[in-house]
This record gives sequence, structure tokens and C-alpha cells, in this order.
Amino acid sequence: MRYFIAAQPEMDWNIAKEGSKKSNLKQASRNPTRRFFTWEELFDSSHLVELKVPDLFGNPNFAVVVVSFDRDGTVSSAHTTGKPLRGRINSLSDLGLSDGEGLDDRFYYMAEWFTGIGDASTHWAPAFCNIYQRPDAVTVHSDDYLYGRLFKSEGYRPLFGCREWAYQLYDSERPYIDVTSYERASKGKPAKGYIREFIGWARFGDTKPIIGLHEGDWYCLHDCPGGDKPGLIPDIKLWSKRFDWAEPLPPTKVPTFPDPPARSGTYPYRQKPLIAPTR
Repeated sequence: MRYFIAAQPEMDWNIAKEGSKKSNLKQASRNPTRRFFTWEELFDSSHLVELKVPDLFGNPNFAVVVVSFDRDGTVSSAHTTGKPLRGRINSLSDLGLSDGEGLDDRFYYMAEWFTGIGDASTHWAPAFCNIYQRPDAVTVHSDDYLYGRLFKSEGYRPLFGCREWAYQLYDSERPYIDVTSYERASKGKPAKGYIREFIGWARFGDTKPIIGLHEGDWYCLHDCPGGDKPGLIPDIKLWSKRFDWAEPLPPTKVPTFPDPPARSGTYPYRQKPLIAPTR
């Protein structure tokens, strides 16, 4: 893995980082031999993306946190442990960072390694998911679970998740990853899009830009092409034409890859070529 990325409104990231710090300290003081902790306290945001229109809670900036790895799995991003960190997947299929080579060294939890649900997941697995996007005995009965029949968006929950990320990452013809949470389109009205909290990753060799639509404006959040810095894309048509790419289109359904027996959607990319009429 070349990088792990987590993004959310700046205020939410600051709360998560502070909460992680307090929780880890509290757990360590209660049990000096404890070795499972949360990862957020170790990193600062890599950069902020200023949104032209703040989110529902007034956040004007979106914090992007990128944890980079070398080919040996060692973290190359700045962090606060004072020890080398290395990416691991443990016996519980948790992705995390360890501060040593022993089983008793600290492990900082980041996400969950999910290998899919059989034939229904051949295009979007494996994936790194958060706890609300991986099915288990608890989540499938929750309306927080993105891919379940009980899910409720409530107007602020992300409609983009780990399956949508993985599908776009693995599609060799698709040049970017669109992290937009698209609202379900209503009759006569196009789907609106918002950038909400998400996690993702890339392998070595993946250089796909991470883009998103928020309140009518497009943004590049990471791995921006042509030397561009993360931020506003003034014109998505010109941006796409500049790199000879088709413009991003919304998925055919939201969420795009729900659990069976619900049918999956897809992320269209190549527009059908125009066929000249025969005479």
C-alpha cells in the first residue's frame, strides 16, 4: 500500500484527533500493558481544502490526512510516536500501525480489511472499510450500515464508502476516484453531490486523482494531476479535456454496491460513441 487516506471536515478531524489522544492516554493509564489504540492522535492533517460552500454544520475546510508508506510498509509520513511505525493487518483483519516487531508492541487501529461476500463482490473487493461499512452480526441490524436494507442517510451521512472506492481503484480504464456522496436523484431533478467523510488507499503504481463534487463545484483532494495542488477545479469540462479524460458521471444507484439480494449499480465512465446514421 502506497498510502492510506482519511478525510473529513476540519472541525471533525480536530475532534477525532483530540478524542483519540484522550482515549489512548486513558486506556494506557488504566492498563499499562494495553497494546490496542486508535491512530488519529499520531498525525496532523496533510492539507486543508477550502470549500466555496461550507458543509451543513458550517465547516469551510476539509481536512485530508495521508499516511504514506515505503515498499517495506514503514510509515514515511511525519508522526509523533518517536518510533518507526509499520503497517500491519492483524489476526482480526484490522488494518493498523505497529511501533515494533513484537506481538506486545502497540497497535494503532485504522480500518478493517474486508475480503467481500462471494460473487457479489468480485469488482469491489478486497477493501479497507470503516466499522459502518463492513457487515457483521451487529452492523447489519443498524440504520448506520451503508450497505444494508435499513440504512437511512439522514441528509448528512456519507453515501460513498469503501466499496465505491475499491471499485474505482480496480477499474483500470477509470483515471480518477470520485468520492462524491451523491443524493438519490428525484424525478426531473439531477443528483446533487457533497464531499463527506471517507477513507481510502492506493497501491504502488496507482496514481489516480481523488476528486469530489460539493454544492456544484469540483475539487481535487489528493494526487492531483499535472502538478496541480489540492483545491478547487474551476471547470470540470476543461480539466477533463486537459488530460483527455471523460467527465465524471454519478453512479447509477446510491449506495452503489448494497448487500444482496439488492442489485448493484455501477460507475459509468466511457460515454457511448455516436453512431452515424446510415443512408
